[in-house]
Amino acid sequence: MMAKRRAQPAPEVAGDSCCLCGACFSVCPMNSIEVNVVEDSVRVLPSCTGCGLCARICPAINKPAGGPGFIEAYTARTTLSDVRERCQDGGVVSSILVWALESGYAKAAIVGGVSETEPLLPEPLIATSRADVVRSAGSRYTPSPNLALLKELSKAVGKGEAVLVGLPCQIRAFHNIRERKLLKYSNPIKLTVGLFCMESFPYRAFTEDILRGLLGADPREVKKVSIKKGALIVTMRDGKEKSVKVSELKGYMRGSCKTCTDLTSEFADISVGSIGSEVGWSTVLLRTEEGVRVFREVVSSGYLEAKPLSEASLKIVQRLSERKRKRGA
Repeated sequence: MMAKRRAQPAPEVAGDSCCLCGACFSVCPMNSIEVNVVEDSVRVLPSCTGCGLCARICPAINKPAGGPGFIEAYTARTTLSDVRERCQDGGVVSSILVWALESGYAKAAIVGGVSETEPLLPEPLIATSRADVVRSAGSRYTPSPNLALLKELSKAVGKGEAVLVGLPCQIRAFHNIRERKLLKYSNPIKLTVGLFCMESFPYRAFTEDILRGLLGADPREVKKVSIKKGALIVTMRDGKEKSVKVSELKGYMRGSCKTCTDLTSEFADISVGSIGSEVGWSTVLLRTEEGVRVFREVVSSGYLEAKPLSEASLKIVQRLSERKRKRGA
């Protein structure tokens, strides 16, 4: 009898292009995949049967063509004081999530949190309260495998009861899950909020090589990290700032970022980022009718203030989007 051909699992196929999104961990029927953010690795266990499901939803292997564009574009900022104190830019994502939980639109949201024991280590979180959302506010420049929580989420909530926040690669992975009708993992998600992302870095490279090595910054004393006008800026707990040009960090960039062509999370319902907006505001691209409906409701409920994004600002977003598309092609 001929042996069944073993399909190659996604982490082995993706290699350096693995984006650590965590999707393969959730959909694996044999629980044969381990994701380790500290080591920036995905490992396939001997129990793998080679079914190939992970490869079919992997966003590094299966890259759908560009998303549906956008319907409306805004610049917006939070009106919530607790969000404003913790947010990265305009606090738009956190405000949408707070509204979703407090209005009853959703019971939970998958977000990128941060470890309470390891400095700046991203940890995905199922947020169920305003406190969870506020605690998780801010950008991380090391990937958080948010989709690794889809399996847990499917046991915690019902159909259409959750929001997913993710980077472009994570939103693309979820798009693949939905397109392949893996309903157990897609049904709970009612809304996807995608983040703008140009690049990210492995955890150890970021904390040891970039922060300690290039900037002389103790990761335990870092309060906030941001990328503005071509520079990575680190704000320390004592208020001092240290910075380095992003162009000097190319050697530390994750392999998956070098081949990614999506800056603005084109497959999300709502896309949010700082590019194109003034300091303290965020750019918002509404891509689906559900995204439009939710955003308008958040604004009318008083959680956000918003104004149309100018043509000049939109051109900046489009120019940088095209730059990333060419870089990853």
